[in-house]
Amino acid sequence: MAKVYISYHNSDQPYVRELANELMRYGHDVFFSGEAIQLGQDWESVLSDALRNADALLAIVSPTAMDSKWLFTETGTAMAYFRERDRPLVVPVILENASIPSPLQSVQALFATGKSVTEIAKEIDAALDAMLGRMKAKEDQRREIQQKVEATAATYIKESLTNLEKREIGYRRVAYFWYGLALFSLVGGLIFGIWRAVTVSGDSTPPSWESLAQLGLITILVVGVLGALSRFAFLLGKAFMVESLRNADRGHAISFGEFYLNAFGDKADWSEIKEAFQHWNIDKGSTFIDQDAKDVDPQILQTALDIAKAISGVKPK
Repeated sequence: MAKVYISYHNSDQPYVRELANELMRYGHDVFFSGEAIQLGQDWESVLSDALRNADALLAIVSPTAMDSKWLFTETGTAMAYFRERDRPLVVPVILENASIPSPLQSVQALFATGKSVTEIAKEIDAALDAMLGRMKAKEDQRREIQQKVEATAATYIKESLTNLEKREIGYRRVAYFWYGLALFSLVGGLIFGIWRAVTVSGDSTPPSWESLAQLGLITILVVGVLGALSRFAFLLGKAFMVESLRNADRGHAISFGEFYLNAFGDKADWSEIKEAFQHWNIDKGSTFIDQDAKDVDPQILQTALDIAKAISGVKPK
């Protein structure tokens, strides 16, 4: 059964009513304004809704209908709908050798001259059956593709979420390790400095300047290296934590796409599905790329050398 909208001039209403009755005998749902609009209804809204939901539009073209602006408006709207979504099918029915209007000259018309209304209805019914068959074939193909997409997407989404979750956990554990190493290095440097200070103060023999200088240099070197190691470990921990959070964000984006696919998969087209999943595979670079040796180089050797030169009275060149 097809929803048929008949566009016509009021002078052709008797013919339209007879044609509508014949089409309804074939089981079609026929709409024409002469009997479909009730008193008090917003006729413009009713006509617009009926045309938008129609499977086919019959344009009854008669010599008197050539002066009807509504006929051209409705057929133009129907043809625009057809180009956009393949419906409604526009079928011009030419009465009394009327001329075909220019907007309909590109459409195969049905000439009613010499044919009864029953014959015209039969030809229209055949065209509607063919159109419904094409629509059903397209719908079946769309559903088949959708089922394949859903089946494939479900497996792919599950694997992706599992891999991202493993990476997130792995990166987080590595980040915690490097954070712990950074803390251990800082505490180790602090303990070493305190130990050296206690050792010197507890010695009963006053140390010489040379031993103090040596002690100072060693302490600076050890504490500086431990500080550099702590900074290096912190930067690595931060980099791995950023990667962990990034994988978590990607998992969240995939979960949203999965929700969209489950909720609207039977109605969504490919462009909408791509848009729903587009944010999960973003690549904003890696924090490892931005790291530089200057970020972790404490320049401790140069500092120790400057101190040694200053103590020995040699000015650095």
